[in-house]
Amino acid sequence: MKQARSGEVQLDELVSRLPAMSPMERAAALESLHGNRQNILMGKPELVEQLRRTLSAEVFAQTAAQLIVRSSGDSDQPVTARHAAEAQVALMLGSNPKIAERLLNKGVQVVLIPEDTQLTSLKEFRHLDGQQITPRHGTWNQARGSGGTVHVAVGAENLTGGTTSVDRAPHYDDGYSVLIHEFAHTINKNGLPDEDLLVLHEAFRQKWDKVNLGEQVQWPDGPTFGASPTHPNYSATNVEEYFAQLTNAYYGANAGRDPYTGHVRNNGKNYVETHESPQVMDLLKRIYGTHPSPVIANPVRQTKLDNDMWKGFRDFQTAHADRTPSSSTATSTTASPKLQPTTFTTSDDGFLDVSTAAHLKSLGHTPTNHTQKHPQPTNLTFPPEGLNTGTPRKPMNR
Repeated sequence: MKQARSGEVQLDELVSRLPAMSPMERAAALESLHGNRQNILMGKPELVEQLRRTLSAEVFAQTAAQLIVRSSGDSDQPVTARHAAEAQVALMLGSNPKIAERLLNKGVQVVLIPEDTQLTSLKEFRHLDGQQITPRHGTWNQARGSGGTVHVAVGAENLTGGTTSVDRAPHYDDGYSVLIHEFAHTINKNGLPDEDLLVLHEAFRQKWDKVNLGEQVQWPDGPTFGASPTHPNYSATNVEEYFAQLTNAYYGANAGRDPYTGHVRNNGKNYVETHESPQVMDLLKRIYGTHPSPVIANPVRQTKLDNDMWKGFRDFQTAHADRTPSSSTATSTTASPKLQPTTFTTSDDGFLDVSTAAHLKSLGHTPTNHTQKHPQPTNLTFPPEGLNTGTPRKPMNR
């Protein structure tokens, strides 16, 4: 008991020193806490406010991201997955410190699901074990993401471009971010003021008014309908999914096809400027910044290329294993490479590239399966039925 109390005192002392630390010291201190760092600001709104007022918006967002994201169990690439998650969360919070402050005060956490682990195996989601997502789809056991509450979940494979061994789990397209979608749900439910929610509801209503008048309407997930006139695309099913998919499109992380219509999803800030109302565009700018950095999400193709390259290298080594160098008894003096700090660079196509590292550094740019499945509306007259906001968001098959 005395040792535990001593640990609490040391943790409180570290937390109290966070505002005065340099960015590098703060990042290293938070990195050293690992799994113990979550919820350390719960019940300390004065300290959260002090951090917000002391730090730049960008650094405050990075600090919040380090406090919010945590791994659960052993994933294939734990450091890569966690740092990718921290980078995406920091981007989403970097332009609106008040939202970051609200989420920290509410104890929001992003939990990374190991590739071989079911969502419902995690203690935060155990109550969903065996529960059906919809009559047409599977249970929450196969879902690879959830959002809308203070607990956000995302499969680690979606952050690294890997695969999951969970039976009947969905596959997500290269370039589609589950985390941005799910974290947008939580921002919607826990971070936005009522006036912003009214803007979203009005925009959603206006789109369905146009659909009911027979107009061809573009949504984040493409045209309203595909071959079936009774199954609208996923972003048109309710206002929550509209906002989440709109967020993905704004960040260029909405690649792939809609699972309900088969149409290619809209993706990129240009879609929002062309097909959404000025009020919606202004809202996204207030939440996420004027110039959102496109995100490299779920890099499936690149991961496969990397894996194939290393497989070829291993095959080459195996094939030449019996060729012993003449100086085989010499001892190598080459030191093992050390893990370098996180670096953020921009590739030729303008996408943010986040490297694996020991801790977050300042971003070098201007701040800025939940397997989504929902019951389909049987009456096409607005509005389609939304979901009970007290439950996690339902997932969509990709």
